[in-house]
Amino acid sequence: MSLHTPDVWEAARHDNVAALRRLHEQGRVLDAPDAGGLTPAHYAAGNGHLAVLLELRRLGARLDVADATGTTPAHDAASGGHMEVMAELHEAGVPMNARNHRGLTPADLAALHGHVEVLAWTGGPGS
Repeated sequence: MSLHTPDVWEAARHDNVAALRRLHEQGRVLDAPDAGGLTPAHYAAGNGHLAVLLELRRLGARLDVADATGTTPAHDAASGGHMEVMAELHEAGVPMNARNHRGLTPADLAALHGHVEVLAWTGGPGS
């Protein structure tokens, strides 16, 4: 066993479902923001880590928490073009039309980053 135990944000960022489960079993909160205001769901969504997102959902973590800029995991997934993650967030009830503090929706960010599949799925900019 490693002497280094990852935190929940690192586990989500690095697609480490096993570490996430261990941390949950140890009582760690799975939807708390880190010092930068990001939750594990933000890291999982932004990096396209569907397995981590599914596990967060299974363990009861909120997937719709906005950071200090109003950005939700859906915004992060759309920015990265992670279609499967977007679909899972939608299935979990995360609003796809939330606007961040710049007034941008996930669809707007998909458009800005050229993610046509995500853009089409969301219904277009402003959706």
